[in-house]
Amino acid sequence: MACAATKGKATINRNNQNYKRLITALELSKQDVFEVLKGTASKSKIDGWGRSEEATKSATGNRRLDNAKVKRFRAMTDAEFDAFCAGLIDWLKEEDND
Repeated sequence: MACAATKGKATINRNNQNYKRLITALELSKQDVFEVLKGTASKSKIDGWGRSEEATKSATGNRRLDNAKVKRFRAMTDAEFDAFCAGLIDWLKEEDND
């Protein structure tokens, strides 16, 4: 039986995987996702949801972190994934009406 931490991580990874599948299948841009969520998530967070867990960038503009690697991946919680799915339904209906 998996421990709670592993189970939680698997759920979070699963949310990110399903999110990536949906945005790929529907060809959604980050701006589209921002509109689906009605601005409740930052564009930086939205970008992180689509990144791999290994994605990093070099820290710049912060002397204390010079040459450090900053993670770009953002885990998508169950609540965030649910909000995305609920918003997606309404957004798709609006797109059909346009």
